[in-house]
Amino acid sequence: MSEEETSESLAQEEKQTVEEISEAYYEEAEAEYITFSPQELEQFLIRSETWDKIAKGEISLDEAKSILETPSRSTGLSMRKAKPSRGKKKRRSSS
Repeated sequence: MSEEETSESLAQEEKQTVEEISEAYYEEAEAEYITFSPQELEQFLIRSETWDKIAKGEISLDEAKSILETPSRSTGLSMRKAKPSRGKKKRRSSS
């Protein structure tokens, strides 16, 4: 076997190995989903936005602390009962 053939063979083996590893990784990977309530999601978003503002230097730590200690922004809205939708009514065409 020449040096060129050997290097091609090694390159092909390496490529196959990488493909096998990546296929195995994606086959074994299972997605894990977490269910959030609307209140938990809102709290998560507020915390994330606050950390983002801290990192950008837009707010101080004291301001962030006051933001996180205040009650949820839409507590009143999230506590309301949802009204069932009646959907659209079909109109009869007058022909």
